[in-house]
Amino acid sequence: MDSKFNVVYTGLKEGVTAEEFISSFCAKFGISEKKAQQIVSSTSDVVVKKDLDEAKARKYATAFESCGMLIQLSEIAAEPSGLSLEPMAGEKDADSGEVTPSTPQCPKCGSENIQGDECLDCGIYISKYTENQKNSAVQIASNDETSKLTAYNESSDSNPYATPEAPLEKNIISKDGQGSLEGGINGDYDFTIGEIFGEAWERTKGVKGTFLLAWFFYIVVAVAINILFALIGPDPELLIEQGRFSEGMIWAIGPSLVTIPILYPILAGLVLMGIHRSVDADINAASVFGHYRLIIPLTLLVIVTVIFTMLGYILLVLPGIYLSFAYIMAMSLMVDRGMGFWEAMGVSRKAVTKHWFKIFFLYLVLGLLIMAASIPMLIGLIWVLPLSSIIHGVVYKYMFGVESVE
Repeated sequence: MDSKFNVVYTGLKEGVTAEEFISSFCAKFGISEKKAQQIVSSTSDVVVKKDLDEAKARKYATAFESCGMLIQLSEIAAEPSGLSLEPMAGEKDADSGEVTPSTPQCPKCGSENIQGDECLDCGIYISKYTENQKNSAVQIASNDETSKLTAYNESSDSNPYATPEAPLEKNIISKDGQGSLEGGINGDYDFTIGEIFGEAWERTKGVKGTFLLAWFFYIVVAVAINILFALIGPDPELLIEQGRFSEGMIWAIGPSLVTIPILYPILAGLVLMGIHRSVDADINAASVFGHYRLIIPLTLLVIVTVIFTMLGYILLVLPGIYLSFAYIMAMSLMVDRGMGFWEAMGVSRKAVTKHWFKIFFLYLVLGLLIMAASIPMLIGLIWVLPLSSIIHGVVYKYMFGVESVE
């Protein structure tokens, strides 16, 4: 039987402060500061991964040590897997009638070099160590080595950077208000509509002009494309009325297929501006033209999501309504985390589904606000367009955290 090991945290390396460890550990493993604080403040050793084979245990040990942790690998004693004719510890030998003495072992390092209650190799007092282990409130281990995130990466068994799981409270949002990718997928985020609007409104101060200039670029390009097709193309409805159905459908769909790769990279830039503003990073209106490298994946994203959503409406309507919001974070995941369109769609759908109604009502309120702002000669959009961009960015930050800002 192959040996199994526990990965045990025994303290911090010399010169590493608790604050440095918490910052590094949370950044690398995407967990809350509270969990990291529980580890570092523990008065006894903490099992951070358990029941691993030696290769996986060493991978985890290396990853944890890079955060400043002192790590020991504790071998788990293997249980006998079959019958044996050899006398076991404390068991009477059938031939000799003698009893084989049981040799005590250190529960921490496995050494047999025991004197009284003390292990002479690692220096612990066995009774105290055993009691501390029983009373330790922090046991970070994963019973399910394949986390929900592994549908898009590799399993946590083989990935030493997978988030250690623990029966602690949910990682809602961290101290700086950011979620994590795994937390988003698991639904470990929460907010109120008023909270989102309030934070976004505060972050519009000083940047309204920047967002309005970016929106102006987008609107100018969109208007120019529509004017161009109006000048060079026939009226699709007229063609259909004349019985030229195929030609009419081509002119109805064709302009959209041309518009998507031209407009959506700019829209992706606007989305990323909102995300960056949610964490007070620098933004630049001209940056909206910097995403044309994503023409193909953005085009595929739009086409596939439109097809899926339309099929949902055609089938039973409700699936269409569900999908209209389920993929709302896909573009954000592409531009912030560099995901492919299919992966981004899957992550967005799983994360939004956990709080679908809350997302639905938030964007419903935002849509109504945009409509109201458009009524008095579009004047209200001066405030609402920047606000809408930042609202989306703040929601994304709460769900997944922002990765594209150092």
